[in-house]
Amino acid sequence: MGTVHDILARKGSQVFTVPAGASVLDAARVMNEHKIGALLVELDGRTVEVFAGRGRHAGLELGGALEEIL
Repeated sequence: MGTVHDILARKGSQVFTVPAGASVLDAARVMNEHKIGALLVELDGRTVEVFAGRGRHAGLELGGALEEIL
């Protein structure tokens, strides 16, 4: 396993976001498309949550809005 520098060199340093009104399914699609494990949820231009595919988010309905868990 490499260093954090090695991982970022390979994966890139772009940060992905979704709006708070996005569905859980939309967030999962973004994560799948970019092969990432988490993304930032934004509301009114501010980051209000980190959404990850595990933890308390795992049991949510895929069609539910992210803002329901904020």
